[in-house]
Amino acid sequence: MESQDPSMTLINDEEMIEITGAQYSSRQCQILKDHGIAFVQRLDGRPRTTWYNFNHPLNTRHPQLEPQDKSLTEPNWAALDEMMVAPPRKKTGFKGNIR
Repeated sequence: MESQDPSMTLINDEEMIEITGAQYSSRQCQILKDHGIAFVQRLDGRPRTTWYNFNHPLNTRHPQLEPQDKSLTEPNWAALDEMMVAPPRKKTGFKGNIR
């Protein structure tokens, strides 16, 4: 049998009580949710997660991007004013006979 990565093993019921400090499964789920720890809820209501999920909450997996410079993300409204000042373009088109 292959050796299993310890970080991918499931947290058992006793460990869940110890790490959350809560006996009731509904409270355990709320604590995990409040701390951004991914878990699934079994049919009996108990939360299940791995040690990896516990040690790597969702908010630490994808760091927030730094805000960009507004001049790069906002439209250039002055360009609209420049369009109004520019001379009108000449109409060019097809001048052939149309049947």
